[in-house]
Amino acid sequence: MYLIGIRNLIIEVDAHYIKGMLQNPDIQPSASMNYWIMAILMFHFKLVHVKGTFHSPDGLL
Repeated sequence: MYLIGIRNLIIEVDAHYIKGMLQNPDIQPSASMNYWIMAILMFHFKLVHVKGTFHSPDGLL
């Protein structure tokens, strides 16, 4: 997936812990996890937590 020239990207996920990991990357015990977090933080986006009960099917089924 390529995200070139996208502004104001909003990612809605049902994973509240991911938001915490991205906001506090220095408290992760694993070097590989810190590398993953730093790679994600290179993109400009807003992460929004949405409860799983509010997610609709993706339409591919």
